[in-house]
Amino acid sequence: KNQGRPFIQIARDGCPMVKQAILFQDGKRIDGCHTSYQSRLNAIKHFKDGIYFYSGRFALYQNGDRFAEEPGYPVLLTNKRSGEPSPEALRNLVVETIEDLLKQNIKVVLVYPVPEMGFDVPKTFVKNYGSVSPLKLKQELETNPLSIKRIKFTQRTKKIVEAFDSIPNNTLLIRLDPAKVLCDQTKCYANDRNELFYYDDNHISPNAAQRLIDSIVPELRNRGWIE
Repeated sequence: KNQGRPFIQIARDGCPMVKQAILFQDGKRIDGCHTSYQSRLNAIKHFKDGIYFYSGRFALYQNGDRFAEEPGYPVLLTNKRSGEPSPEALRNLVVETIEDLLKQNIKVVLVYPVPEMGFDVPKTFVKNYGSVSPLKLKQELETNPLSIKRIKFTQRTKKIVEAFDSIPNNTLLIRLDPAKVLCDQTKCYANDRNELFYYDDNHISPNAAQRLIDSIVPELRNRGWIE
């Protein structure tokens, strides 16, 4: 928006852009996920000077299990029509998908995993702080923020992070790691004293998203991708 450029979302719910991938929700195959790869690729190539932000909740997709107390049915992404998990194959296909985009001279911002909280952040905020007086609220949010242990996030995302890290550096590739903005050495946070970083258990708020964008603007400018 600040650049006077449009933003176009070509995502499909629960179906990140991974070639040859098949989506299963609650054990049922959702046809069409694997066929949308080419149509999305065509859309990306249509905008020749575009910047493609590549993201997906791969910590969920590779094994199908949700995090901590998060409700909901299993969601699995695999290359096996039987519905059997194939995390190693999926990681290889993700890497191959990204490398194919780079080979076609597409600028890619590779978004590393967003920390999952495992609980509904706004609801938990109301439950924990609803009775705190406005005068004490900011102090309470600063001293007792909603958070998870970073080691849990690291363990859950270890394999997909290793896969992303295995992609060689490229002049068309910028890496965006939300953990560098939302975590410290011991914890990943759902809020600071002024705002919430999530609007459910895993989707970040507009304010948190702006923080992530701000963290890579210098590199976007250094590459000449934006003014």
